[in-house]
This record gives sequence, C-alpha cells and structure tokens, in this order.
Amino acid sequence: MTPRGDVRDSLQAHPLFSALAEPALARVLRTSQRIRAGAGELLCQRGAAATRFFVVIDGAVDLVLHSRHGDQKVVETLQAGHSFGETLMFEDQPRYPVTAVATRSTTVLAVDTDAYRPALEESPTTCLRLLSGVSRRVHALVREVEAHTVVDVRSRIVRHVLDLAPPDATAGGGVELTLPEPKHR
Repeated sequence: MTPRGDVRDSLQAHPLFSALAEPALARVLRTSQRIRAGAGELLCQRGAAATRFFVVIDGAVDLVLHSRHGDQKVVETLQAGHSFGETLMFEDQPRYPVTAVATRSTTVLAVDTDAYRPALEESPTTCLRLLSGVSRRVHALVREVEAHTVVDVRSRIVRHVLDLAPPDATAGGGVELTLPEPKHR
C-alpha cells in the first residue's frame, strides 16, 4: 500500500522529509508503505533485519526491550511526528535493537532505507537534521541514565513534568498537563 496524500502532507513538515526536493520525496514515497496497526500489534521485532525506518503519523508506538525472563521495559513512547530506526541505515548489517509495538490504533509510514539513502546524498540540510535528531536522542538518553542513577525520585518527577510542559509554562501562572503514557508499568 503506498502512502496517501494525507500522509504526504504530514511528512512535508517532518525534519527528515521537509528539505527533500520534490523528485527525491516522490521516489522515497513510492517505495514507502503506510501501515495501520491496532493496539498491541508489532511493527518490528528486536533482532530482525532493519530494511526500513518508521515515522509515526498518528497514534503511539512503544519501543520495548524484553528480558530473558519475560519482563519488558518500555524504552520510549513515540507520538505522532516521531521517527525510529532511521539511524540503522548506516550500519553494515542493521538489526532492530528494540521491538516496536503500537499502543493504540496507529498509523506509521515504513520508509525503505535503500530508497531514502540516495535522497540524503541530494540534501545536506536533511543530513544535518538527521544528525540533530540523533544528537537530541543521545542527550535525552544521557539525561535519563543520569536521572535513574544519580538523581532522587522527587527530582526525577519534577524533571519529567518540566519536560512535558510547554516552554513558556515556567514564566508564571499555572499549567495543566496530561501524561502521554501511564506511569505504572
């Protein structure tokens, strides 16, 4: 199934696609697949060959690690506009490092990495945006490791709430937040 116009429209605002010239974007979209998944459906399995990356169009996706004993740890919950698996295209024999599971009715675009890589060669701006996204994720992971190993529980909760708040929320007055995912896992 190829992407429909509504998917194309949402991608044109996404950092990994917005700077692509129209011919490059069209080539990428021709080989991409729009996937609808219900709650609990797998989008990719840890260890499987990574031949594509995913962009969440609507819904939400949990990136999950499983232990040998069957325990599961949600590494990250991705909402509409987020992508995952895009950095794997630079590895020699890429494998998904996590399992991706739809948390509710979700639409993703599965982008073929062999079609996307040539588009990167044509767009230095897109390359820089990809690197910027990777940098943000690395810094977020460092902050998370720090929060879980160095910082007390109260400080972690405060940090989480501040991360969810709009940038101008600390300027005074109150703000109401809704947690994007349950915190009882």
